[in-house]
Amino acid sequence: MKVLLVNGSPNENGCTQRALQEISATLQSEGVDTEFFRIESKPVGGCTSCQKCGTLKKCVFNDSVNEFREKAYQYELTRQFSAFTVGVKASHHMNGQQVITVYGDTAVDEHYCVATLVSPEEGKDMISINYIRYRDTLVKQDGKWLIKERDQYFLITEKRAL
Repeated sequence: MKVLLVNGSPNENGCTQRALQEISATLQSEGVDTEFFRIESKPVGGCTSCQKCGTLKKCVFNDSVNEFREKAYQYELTRQFSAFTVGVKASHHMNGQQVITVYGDTAVDEHYCVATLVSPEEGKDMISINYIRYRDTLVKQDGKWLIKERDQYFLITEKRAL
């Protein structure tokens, strides 16, 4: 197994990179290979919602999104997730505002996501915008941080025809 660790922080050696390095070390100690991909050092164009990515299987703008897409398809999660999203014509997930509070050998990780999906329904393209809050309970066992429990809360869901 190989895990792709994605860093979107503008700080090359900031907290996100240090956290990913810690995750990488833990995974490697368990025999799992890791690879880093840094988004922030590469240009990314804004999505124009042209929908051509669905037919071309790549973005019309030749930027790091295509580079990431190629790399991500090497991983099992992408193949598994693709089965789940087979009916989705376009999607965008934006994660952020992660706060981890440590209490000795336990911690609480709270982070947010906006998941936007475009799917056909009854001959129309429908857009679903989901605002999600994740709350993970973490536990440190044998020097490794593990997710003990995950709760996800759909705070707002909006669905309408495009």
